[in-house]
Amino acid sequence: PHSLITSNKPIHNYSTIITDLEKQDNILQASPYISFQAISSSKYSNRGVMVIGIDYKKEKFISIIPQYIIDGSIEFLEKPNSIIIGSWLAADLGVFLGDKINITTSDIKTSIIGSYPKSIEVEIVAIFELRAEIDQSLTFISHQTAQKLKGLDTSTQAIRLKTTNLFDADKISIEAI
Repeated sequence: PHSLITSNKPIHNYSTIITDLEKQDNILQASPYISFQAISSSKYSNRGVMVIGIDYKKEKFISIIPQYIIDGSIEFLEKPNSIIIGSWLAADLGVFLGDKINITTSDIKTSIIGSYPKSIEVEIVAIFELRAEIDQSLTFISHQTAQKLKGLDTSTQAIRLKTTNLFDADKISIEAI
């Protein structure tokens, strides 16, 4: 993506905002975006990761990641509790396509038993390889799964934009709001 529109508060009615943004001549594509840090765990290892919640249907129009998937498919993110990880992370965790890992966030969940970090078991549905450091720490889940994990209900954290001119992306984003 060329630009990111963020807010200090959850963005409600983001679908309407995205529709309005995509009507503008300088914006090619817009999609919701949620990001947070977490710990990924397999039975073999743990690793800190950046988790990105995306609209997988729009991702091929927004970023290059779908072009670098070496196993699986981005469309498999439609499956509940699924994840795409980088090849280095897969190697570090000792996991393959179809394996399950846990994602633990710093958000606290409270119940009768007590307070503990939110955690979810996810299935690896694709592996990407950019042959860069990002392969060891970047992961993707569906926007819906990210909403559930972050307790955002029907909101989002940010909106990503792909503009007609990368070098004017900041200006286009400011004018778009």
